Amino acid sequence: MMHNKKNPIWLNEERQENKLILTGIVPEDLVYLKDHFAMFPLVPGVVELQWVAENIPRLLGNELFEIESIKKLKFQKFLRSNDTFILTLSWQKEKQRVMFSLTTNNENCASGMMKLQQC
Repeated sequence: MMHNKKNPIWLNEERQENKLILTGIVPEDLVYLKDHFAMFPLVPGVVELQWVAENIPRLLGNELFEIESIKKLKFQKFLRSNDTFILTLSWQKEKQRVMFSLTTNNENCASGMMKLQQC
């Protein structure tokens, strides 16, 4: 998978029924780290949400959707350069929502739920 300085370096992808588990590493030259706290660079929460949204099509296949809302959003731990992390996406079809969590070292960095609407 390609690294374009806006995305993590994706190392592994695992599928289980309605779940997608991605392992990635935050590259040192991630463009978003440049000006986000010079003395303590970290991945902005909005970028973590972008990574979630960008990977929903991998979970759902070719279904077209829009994100209707984001709920239960929690940011609990900073994600920094060189951190290896796990992004887990779980599709709950009956409720048309994706539950997500982003963890590093077995600690939650971010979690929440994206309610989807089919296009």
